Amino acid sequence: MGYQQISDYLNIPLTTVKDTISKKDLEGKERRGRGRNPKTTKLQDDAMVEEALENRNTTYFEIAEKVAPNISSMTVRRRLAQKHLKKWLAQERVHLDEDLAQERLEWALAHRHWTREMWSRKAMWGDEVAVQRGGGKRRKWVFRYPKEKWNRDCVEPTARVRERKIGQMMTGCFYGQCNNPTQVWLSMRQVTNYLHGFC
Repeated sequence: MGYQQISDYLNIPLTTVKDTISKKDLEGKERRGRGRNPKTTKLQDDAMVEEALENRNTTYFEIAEKVAPNISSMTVRRRLAQKHLKKWLAQERVHLDEDLAQERLEWALAHRHWTREMWSRKAMWGDEVAVQRGGGKRRKWVFRYPKEKWNRDCVEPTARVRERKIGQMMTGCFYGQCNNPTQVWLSMRQVTNYLHGFC
């Protein structure tokens, strides 16, 4: 059936028929555009991704120097962005060794059946703020995919409260179901004694 016959049969413009068939013929074929050729090959693009994931603390410049010295850091940034891979600020998470992680898991499993009422009557919630030596260090940046936010090699472990060299710390605690829960501010010595008694 010719173009004109298809146009008459479907009652659509002849140009629409020609354009549709032309696009169908081009599917799966390489289209030559007017833009310049890519600066990197697919092999180099894959090597950039591999290098970023193997050494998450590396920089765009270092990847360019190692994989393709003739390209710029911006080219590396664009290639990795096309793979949804970019630099993120490493999330801080308290360092947990295997034993402490196991203890916390066991505690969570033991309390997984608690009701909201039980949590409001038997639990006290708190947080601390501290001024400590070495607290102003620069944060790390790592290469990762969005879903890897909490991967072990994508976070920056921080010392637990008892392991820090603290100059001054205060902890605020609250409990109950009221809109303005009771708050208790304690010194570091009081917090240590309280937690030993509460746990």
